[in-house]
Amino acid sequence: MFYLIVLYLIFYILGINLGYLGNSFDEYRLFEILLALCACVFLLTKKINFNKKELVLFICLFIYLLYGINEKSIFFIQDLLMWLSLFFICLALYKKNCLDSKKENIIAILILFSILPCFFIFASIFNLIKDNTWYDWQLNSGTIRIFDSYIVPIFWFSLYLYNKNNKIIHNFYYFICFLIGLALFFNGARSALMSLIIPLLILLFILKKDKIIIVKTNLILIFSFLVYFFLNYIRNFMHNSNVDLAISRFTTSKRYEIWNFMYEHWKNSPILGVGGGFLAKEQYLYGHHSHNLFLRLVFEWGVIGLVIIIFLIYQMYRLIKSKVNPILKMGVLSILIDAMFSGNFIYPASQIICIFFIIMTFSNINSTKYEGDLILSKTVILCYIGLFVYVLFNFLWVDITCIRCYSGVGRAAPFFWHYGGSEHLEISK
Repeated sequence: MFYLIVLYLIFYILGINLGYLGNSFDEYRLFEILLALCACVFLLTKKINFNKKELVLFICLFIYLLYGINEKSIFFIQDLLMWLSLFFICLALYKKNCLDSKKENIIAILILFSILPCFFIFASIFNLIKDNTWYDWQLNSGTIRIFDSYIVPIFWFSLYLYNKNNKIIHNFYYFICFLIGLALFFNGARSALMSLIIPLLILLFILKKDKIIIVKTNLILIFSFLVYFFLNYIRNFMHNSNVDLAISRFTTSKRYEIWNFMYEHWKNSPILGVGGGFLAKEQYLYGHHSHNLFLRLVFEWGVIGLVIIIFLIYQMYRLIKSKVNPILKMGVLSILIDAMFSGNFIYPASQIICIFFIIMTFSNINSTKYEGDLILSKTVILCYIGLFVYVLFNFLWVDITCIRCYSGVGRAAPFFWHYGGSEHLEISK
């Protein structure tokens, strides 16, 4: 699974499409489902041992899903498929101390591939200064916010490997930081930048050794901002314009309106929630997902979502108390901060890279062996796999078998499909 995930991410960042579907976002959603199916096959041969609390949580959640599976909208089904896919990929990836030197080198190669598209930003900067026109420079199509959320875990992988003196990353690290900073500043990626800056500042206080690395990293990000500021000044001077910096927006980008809209509907059903994929179902004007993982869980999934959040908080507590490298801890915190304002747990590639980083981090926790029931744990997994296969073939078979189809309902505001209001894919005309 490790190598399949890395291959998936490299294909995405290089913009490689097989042409099975008409839109790359939709195609990588389908590939994500195929990854989940591979994970299911792998789990059939893997030893699974949940503790008692986890078993209770998973059994209760399974009963809830069985109760509502045929009563909910197709958008609930799509949301469920996303969560189940991530659940299986998490379980299949997890292995104690899996970040050995060989896999660290593979991740280093992934980092270099991920940075490669950033070189094209200089062509866009040239056009900006010359013609006062900005062109998207990333190789993968779709909203720039997908790249913004994707690159956050890549940044923390880079910092971690540089701190460990990885030979592949060592000579490129500061240039990698500069390119990431430049890309995020020009993209106006406030959420991604905040998710980097806050954990980096925390590291300045908690990192007992190698603190100089964090200081230099912060200086490189400051330098990338100064370059961004200077280039924007040159553009305004040459074209006699007064365009503000992209990151200087003092609005919520309609996030407050989205959250308030969901809250008002959630008050009518606080126990069960409004249902997965609520905004896509409503064809909400400002977006098809909530741009906040935690509000999404509470508002859409009700009490079940709240229990999942408590479970995540407990896992974060375990991580903080562990002896895992502080850089990896801050990387997980960074992903969670970004999740409060972005769609990093909506977009296919950003979902995968975030889960990939989180599992690589948690694999380093030296915990005591769970005293769970092996047979019951395996039974629970088989039940979830059965549910996944049933939902996939009963509700999305028409999409899986639709060659060169595309999503086209509503705006290009992603949810499950690129056009988030799409119930199913359509045949290209």
